[in-house]
Amino acid sequence: MRSRLLCFIIYLFIAACTKEEANKPEPEEQNPSVMGDITGKWDIRYPDAPTNGDLLLGYIEFLSDSTVIFTDLSVDHTMVGEFNVKDNKSIVLSINTSLLNVTVKNDSLFFELFSGELIDKFLAVKDPNATPEGASRLLCRDWSLSKKEGGIEMYDQLNRYREEEIIEAKVVFSASGAYFWRYFKENGMYSTPGRQNWDWHSNIDNAIRYWDPRVEPDNNVYQTIYELTDSTLIMGHPQINGNLYFTPVRN
Repeated sequence: MRSRLLCFIIYLFIAACTKEEANKPEPEEQNPSVMGDITGKWDIRYPDAPTNGDLLLGYIEFLSDSTVIFTDLSVDHTMVGEFNVKDNKSIVLSINTSLLNVTVKNDSLFFELFSGELIDKFLAVKDPNATPEGASRLLCRDWSLSKKEGGIEMYDQLNRYREEEIIEAKVVFSASGAYFWRYFKENGMYSTPGRQNWDWHSNIDNAIRYWDPRVEPDNNVYQTIYELTDSTLIMGHPQINGNLYFTPVRN
């Protein structure tokens, strides 16, 4: 059983960390019905695992902008990539890795992991609490940081002590509460400070709290959102002078 888990982790890690140019399948129109079925967060199990047993492998979350987030619970590691719905039965994660024979039944997602060969069959159960509502529908996607105002200072800080230049910083928000920065080099590989959690501040309008998952959230640690549309995100940062401007990586 552990070998199946390791295979799943390894192949998804390869899918997430392949160079961006090689990672992208040929552009094609997404199937809207399949996108609607799979959008959300899913708890990954083996098909024969008890619903409340200890065989939970991790989480996979599909966002409406084709961003996929995978969290491996065994090593507490989160990875972000892009997915493409090829047809009614397959989801492409990278040039060599796909989910095949995808079937959605009620709140269950069945699929086979393929990466050059069939790895194994899995079951994922949908999390009913990870559905974006209101402003979260606009926020929950992958965003690219523009090099203006506060973005200039942030890129300067990121590159101050690095040998390889960070050419793009991206941040993704998910409905399940994932807040995840990635810093991309010219070769397409990225580094990350790791996953954080986020939610809407209960006492301050248009603000989000963010925190390390290992600690409790602090109402004094937050970022103010000054503008949020389907094409623009502008927010402050407590350690940066000037606002941060973002554009969607994908619509």
